[in-house]
Amino acid sequence: MIDWTKPVRRIGIHQLGRVLCTDGPGEYPVAVWWEYHDGPCSYTLDGRANIDWHAEVENIPQPTVLWLIVHSAENGAYEVRDFRTNFVGDRPVQYRLEISEDGKTITGERVE
Repeated sequence: MIDWTKPVRRIGIHQLGRVLCTDGPGEYPVAVWWEYHDGPCSYTLDGRANIDWHAEVENIPQPTVLWLIVHSAENGAYEVRDFRTNFVGDRPVQYRLEISEDGKTITGERVE
């Protein structure tokens, strides 16, 4: 099911859309205005288009955000633990890591 309160795109071509309304009349109550398009297109609540050549709709996947704590171990190496772990002793260093949609890229930043 499509969450019409979140960003949407066309399946396959990944064209971004702006949801104009979700309570229109009839079988196609959702109106979406697409980038580089002359007017809105109508959709069912589950994302099917009213015209065959309009691609179906999906929510844009949001990046997975993972919070980790990197703790300096006794041997000088670093030990990674999740954010729920409690520590005794030295204050751990925290990093915020973001995993790309395809899972191939991880970016991170140190959190003070």
